[in-house]
Amino acid sequence: MHRRQLNALGALTISAIAASALANDSLLAGEEEAKWGNLSATFVYDGQPPERRLIKIDKDAAPLREPIYDRRLVVDPQTKAIRYVCAWLLVEDGKVPAIHADFASAAKEPVVLKIDNLQFEPFISAVRMGQKLIFRGIDRTGHDPYVSSPENPEFGRLINPSPDTERVLAKPTRWPAQVQCSLHPWENARLIVQAHPYVGISDRAGLVAIKNLPVGTHTFVFWHESTGAISKVKRGNTQEAWESGRVTIDIKPGENELGEILIKPEPRR
Repeated sequence: MHRRQLNALGALTISAIAASALANDSLLAGEEEAKWGNLSATFVYDGQPPERRLIKIDKDAAPLREPIYDRRLVVDPQTKAIRYVCAWLLVEDGKVPAIHADFASAAKEPVVLKIDNLQFEPFISAVRMGQKLIFRGIDRTGHDPYVSSPENPEFGRLINPSPDTERVLAKPTRWPAQVQCSLHPWENARLIVQAHPYVGISDRAGLVAIKNLPVGTHTFVFWHESTGAISKVKRGNTQEAWESGRVTIDIKPGENELGEILIKPEPRR
């Protein structure tokens, strides 16, 4: 066989091997994707939403750059989308589900809670059990933030704009932990502490999304600051009762959409 023929044969063999490898990679990728699914739901206020309450600042007002409004019930006046609806996968008997590899790097990064414009930012954060939590003072005034939950020892520390204050929450919380400032009672936030990353918090469009869930039947908890566990919902023309805010869902590969969900949380005074 001539050298040219040998070279052609070798090239064909390499091409065949490469094609086979790509096919195997695609097959493996498809098999991997079949193990995971995404959950989403859009929460909308049922009826005419109330106006947001302006918070009166009666001390240390120098850092205030803009008015502060109550964030316990935030509804878009046009779309009626509800912000800050929370959802998380319920872990029972300590059986933590499989965790997608995409979450590995995020677990190593700290969760930063800033104190800016005399309020905590963000209002609600998801924290992995054992993940570092940083309080960062931006305002040029002192704050005394503390975290309280039945599962973790209460802690707090007076902080100024620097340095950062670091804490670690060692145990998951049944309900979102309360964050407050003893010096400024209107400053508040919530921390959803879980042993896994499967937590969703609704955005301005009312969308709650939890990505890369393991396929299978799971129970989720839905919660809002104004109501606690969300137990009364409406989907279409059907009223549903979610006991203690819990819903069991069969997660399938790909997208799992619950659609538009109507609720009517009332603002607390």
